[in-house]
Amino acid sequence: MRFVLCCAILFKISLGSSDCAWFVGRLRCSKMENLVNTVVELYDSDIGYKNFFNKDDLAGRTIVTEEDAGHFKVDGCADDPNLLVVFKNHPEFYLRIHHSCKGFSETKIVTPPNAAIFVPDTNDYFENNPIDLD
Repeated sequence: MRFVLCCAILFKISLGSSDCAWFVGRLRCSKMENLVNTVVELYDSDIGYKNFFNKDDLAGRTIVTEEDAGHFKVDGCADDPNLLVVFKNHPEFYLRIHHSCKGFSETKIVTPPNAAIFVPDTNDYFENNPIDLD
C-alpha cells in the first residue's frame, strides 16, 4: 500500500507545473487608428522533441479596441511537464501580436526579459517599454 501511495505521489509531482501570467503593456504605431483590432496572444513555448508533434500552447488572447488606445491586457495559464521530479519546468510565456500597423497584415513575436513573472504578480514590462510595431 505504501508503495502504491509513493508511486502516486511521485507521478503527480512529475506531471508538470501549472502557472498563470498577466501581461499588460502598450503598443506603438505611427498611425494609432491601425492598432484597432490588433490581436495580442499569450503563448507558452514548447521546445524539444515534443514541439514536432505539439506546437506552442495558446494561453490567452485579447483584441485591442479604439478605446484601449494601444494598451492591452492578456492573461492565461499553461502547464509543462517536469523534466525531473526535483526541478519544476515553468511555462515560458511570450506574446504573438497580429497587427496592420503598416497597412498590411503582420505578426510580431516578443518576449520580455523578465518572462518568469507569474500570478499574483503582473508582468508590466511592456507598459514602460512599449512594443514598436512600425
